[in-house]
Amino acid sequence: MRIVINFDGGCKNNPGPAVFAYKISYEDKFLTGGGFFKNSTNNRAEWSGLLYALREVSRTFPLKDLEIEIYSDSELVVKQLKRIYMVKDLELKKIFNEVNEILSQVKSFKIEHIPREENKECHKLVEEIFKREGL
Repeated sequence: MRIVINFDGGCKNNPGPAVFAYKISYEDKFLTGGGFFKNSTNNRAEWSGLLYALREVSRTFPLKDLEIEIYSDSELVVKQLKRIYMVKDLELKKIFNEVNEILSQVKSFKIEHIPREENKECHKLVEEIFKREGL
């Protein structure tokens, strides 16, 4: 089964209040979700968008049958997951390791960087979460 994941993250005053959002598309359906951190960084918010999306996927589908396509406007996350950039931050390493543990169980995956304009839905979800949190 083909799954498409888009995600985004944002932070006010980096570090500061941060949110993440994701959209999981499959067949003709989709799931969305997101979360809020009182104090975090933009990088953690971006990585959390991917992690929480993959956690949702792993709860919803048998991983071994999945072909996952991941799209993000975060060059850092894309290049770190492709191992072009190293993950040095200890907090991000934990997230990186969990993401890789989940992805190691799927049939295949790819991640691609997309322009911010192509990630409007997730960016809008991020803004909605900021608004809901009064920020």
